Amino acid sequence: MSTDKIISLDSLGNGIPVIPEEAAAFYKQNCMVCFNICGHKSGVILVTVYDDQNLKIEICWNGQVTDELRRAYRDLQKATEFASCALALLLVRELTDYVTIEQSVRGTTIDYYLVPKDQDPHFFFNYAARLEVSGILRENSKNSLEKRIAQKVKRLRKEEGLEDLIIVVEFSQPWSKIVTI
Repeated sequence: MSTDKIISLDSLGNGIPVIPEEAAAFYKQNCMVCFNICGHKSGVILVTVYDDQNLKIEICWNGQVTDELRRAYRDLQKATEFASCALALLLVRELTDYVTIEQSVRGTTIDYYLVPKDQDPHFFFNYAARLEVSGILRENSKNSLEKRIAQKVKRLRKEEGLEDLIIVVEFSQPWSKIVTI
């Protein structure tokens, strides 16, 4: 199967200022466990719906999911949350003109702030966009990707002058959708 892009989880510590290099392995391992629980291994194709396109993105990584790793990330709700954030941040870096610069505080209705890629991340003065992320380990009729997006759109409180991106990631099929509002 031909792919549109290859993204390595091993690159999480590069070019995403909101993920310190020391935290990259944590996010990577959450992704590995979520994919593994759903029967996937390195090289899995993540179909991503964005700008009226269905992109086939190969997600790869180095390393194995061991029993020890599964025990470390046994809380699959937490693992799914961190894994979906990691994949969303990679998708932002690879598919948009933005980079994720800062995590938001609780209560803002979004998860992260974004700036243009060509802006020095050490000298940012204004955010350009906001990102809301959600993850689903296994989609079902009561908890679907489309329903999750509709909930996020309804809940989102717009901030003057900022574009909003919503990214929802589903691990069992796996697929994701990026919506810009």
